[in-house]
Amino acid sequence: MQQSDRVLSVDLTQQNFSVSEMPPDVLRDLSAGRGYNIWHLLQYLTPMTDPCGPENILAFSCGLLTGTAAPVSARLHISGRSPQTGLLGSSNVGGNFGAGLRTSGYLSLTVRGRSPSPVLLVIEQSRLRFVPAKSWWGLDTWQTHQRIQNTFGPGAQALCIGPAGERMVPFACIMHGLDHAAGRTGLGAVMGSKNLKGIVITETPHSKKAGYSQINGCNRDFVRRVKQSPLYPNFSRHGGAGSVLWCNDLGIMPTRNYQENRFQEAEKIDGRLLEQFTQRRTRCYRCFIGCKAELKLPDERFPKGRATRPEFEPMVNFGARCGLSDISAVVHLDNLCSRLGLDCISSAGVLAFAMELFEKNILTLEDTAGLELEWGRAEAMEDMLHQIARQQGLGRILGQGVRKAAALIGRGAEAYAYEVKGLELSAYHPGMINGTALSYAISSRGGDFNTTYASLEYNWTREQALEAFGSKEAADLKGRQGKARMIKQAAIVNAALDSLGLCKIPTLSLLCDFSLKWEASLCRMVTGEDFTAERIFAIGERIINLERIFNCRQGCSGSEDTLQDFFFEKQGVRDDWLKPLVQEFYREMGWDHEGRPGQWANENPEDEDPAQSLPADKNRVS
Repeated sequence: MQQSDRVLSVDLTQQNFSVSEMPPDVLRDLSAGRGYNIWHLLQYLTPMTDPCGPENILAFSCGLLTGTAAPVSARLHISGRSPQTGLLGSSNVGGNFGAGLRTSGYLSLTVRGRSPSPVLLVIEQSRLRFVPAKSWWGLDTWQTHQRIQNTFGPGAQALCIGPAGERMVPFACIMHGLDHAAGRTGLGAVMGSKNLKGIVITETPHSKKAGYSQINGCNRDFVRRVKQSPLYPNFSRHGGAGSVLWCNDLGIMPTRNYQENRFQEAEKIDGRLLEQFTQRRTRCYRCFIGCKAELKLPDERFPKGRATRPEFEPMVNFGARCGLSDISAVVHLDNLCSRLGLDCISSAGVLAFAMELFEKNILTLEDTAGLELEWGRAEAMEDMLHQIARQQGLGRILGQGVRKAAALIGRGAEAYAYEVKGLELSAYHPGMINGTALSYAISSRGGDFNTTYASLEYNWTREQALEAFGSKEAADLKGRQGKARMIKQAAIVNAALDSLGLCKIPTLSLLCDFSLKWEASLCRMVTGEDFTAERIFAIGERIINLERIFNCRQGCSGSEDTLQDFFFEKQGVRDDWLKPLVQEFYREMGWDHEGRPGQWANENPEDEDPAQSLPADKNRVS
């Protein structure tokens, strides 16, 4: 095995570890990153696995190209069983941690068990040590980051949790640095359940030198093409925050918990207004775009004026979705989520849900302990985020996510809880953009856009859609023909990119290139193997199928692949236009009418599990 393609397996209960080889056939058929993770979870986790029990696994895996000389090769994929949904827990993060893990000699780190007391895992010069972290417990993620820098040196890279993860809030996230979040599905709660405050790598990440000159040539051509994109200047200068008005103009803005699709005060939360406060642009490993930024705002809510610029999702979700038009408050709430270790999308989702319940008198001042949860009240939103992170008051209920919170509240609250598979919907209004609605419904981790990232729905021309998907309607927001085939391609390409460890922004957002041709050329240069676009696409398709099998094992059925009734009713008439699209997507994937892949279509799928044909983990201890 190559020195940098090893798997570091840690048992927190026994405080020991082992090093093994990543199976060559897994690398061949599923690549690394997201592909390796789902293979590993299928080997070890069962429907009886408690997401917050010691038997749950956290897999932190570099993509095949993460930490190499390839451009935008920073991504790390994290997986486990989700405490929020009970299904696949899946998240992806940039920054420098993934490259640091690869530099340390590991392609993947898997963690199981529970430490008897809070601990840090420290990887130092390719060795692992367990550092007591009782005095770190209670620190927010920014405080933890600063203490790590002071303790282990300014070049140290770390993943850590905040108070929300320590208290096992079901949608707690894992943070890297000040503003790189491994969000969605609550894997920060899994870290907290393991008494794992953080993972530290002391080595400075650097590129593998294999094929460096060739890759640089390929890189120059790729950078040139990306910078010629008409979307590049705005994205490079303002990040995702610069797309708020675009979303509003397109009519897909989730205003006041999806009651409307445009926000009248959108101009006030236009991320481009933050340029005057930008102090420094920051970027991930091997990135040439630099979509992150540090801000200095003249506002007492920011310690020493310091803040980080939110991305598109928190700008829209804390803004329009909660009826908030104060851009400084939006930045503050996003930064607060980072510090507390809360997923910003789910946090804004439960706030908007509670605010609509308050508007409709389903929640009263008695329920909120006097807190006026009115649209746009930033102080009330901040107070509730603290309650959620500390599991206090109404925050103890809202912190369960909108599905469980609605069941606990009752009184008709379920009608306003917008989620799929227990995960709150992300920013786009699904009633106004059909392909995205389908992607929410079929996503392996729940109501989420990023695992499908179907930017071709609004960036491709009608002619491109006709050629690729058989219908010009596929490129129309409200079109239905060709959408299932489009979402299949988007989902598979996204899974493939997550297995390679590449950022999606340059290819899928700026170039809107779903061909995988450039990725295949990079893989050939880095590995020396015969990679083609077709081979990488097949890897992505296997990953989608295995994730579906994992969810089937956990009891998820096709009935979960839908949206709430609200999105199908107009003037008292119900039109479930999504159901036929879901069935068409199943057919495109080769699944049965319940959405079960392959042999899972049998009456007793447990008897013939297609996952059993996967290579077994030779290092597995039963």
